[in-house]
Amino acid sequence: MKGLARGFSAYLRGLGLVKRYGLWRYLLVPALLSLVLSVAIVAGLVIGFDNFHDWIDAKIALQTKWLDAVLSWSASILAVIALGAVFVFLHKHLVLVLLAPFLGRLAEMTVRGIEGEKFRQRLGFVDSIVRSAKVNTRSIAFELLAAALFFVVGLLVPIVGTLLSSVALLLIQNCFLGNGLLDFPLEYRGRTTTQSVAFCKAHRGEATGLGMGYFLTMLVPVVGWMLAPTLGTVAGTSLAMDLLGDGDDEQVSEG
Repeated sequence: MKGLARGFSAYLRGLGLVKRYGLWRYLLVPALLSLVLSVAIVAGLVIGFDNFHDWIDAKIALQTKWLDAVLSWSASILAVIALGAVFVFLHKHLVLVLLAPFLGRLAEMTVRGIEGEKFRQRLGFVDSIVRSAKVNTRSIAFELLAAALFFVVGLLVPIVGTLLSSVALLLIQNCFLGNGLLDFPLEYRGRTTTQSVAFCKAHRGEATGLGMGYFLTMLVPVVGWMLAPTLGTVAGTSLAMDLLGDGDDEQVSEG
């Protein structure tokens, strides 16, 4: 719980760092690109939903009008919830991968603001995307595996199992999301992906709290879609610097 609180509160510190070090100009481009990607994802999901809804209506037609209407509305509500979950899932991974060079630059300027010109390690544009793709592909694989396992648990234990599985799955997704945000400053510090994974494993609580902040920010339409990856990167960078300052630098190097 202490780690969760520390990770979540990093967003409040992140806002202060943006103002203190004038990071707004480094937020602008990735924020706008994030908005464009968000709109594209939403448009694709809405088009897919409309086609699916029309297909269901054509396949299922009940004789009783009110029952048919209830079924149609229920399917629509469930579809909206599913679309929201799919949107967040696609957004967090696609944005962190495609905007990796910009978010990496933002992490760099945040580190320089906190610690000066001490560290200069940077990856190229393509290398940043490849590295982020590796980290997020690993996260996607584990998240899908966890979703499958918890789905089975929900079927075996309908009420309690479904509730606990939903909470556990949300925590796992937030943890891997936090891992992606923590990787940007570790990349700048010259850590390999293996070392980054080891670092995040050692700080699961902080990573989960960081992911929660991202998830809650995403719930705010438009503004949240723009700020979640950028503010999350600043928050993750400040959090990583704190953890490294606590004496975890050697642990990451050995990991």
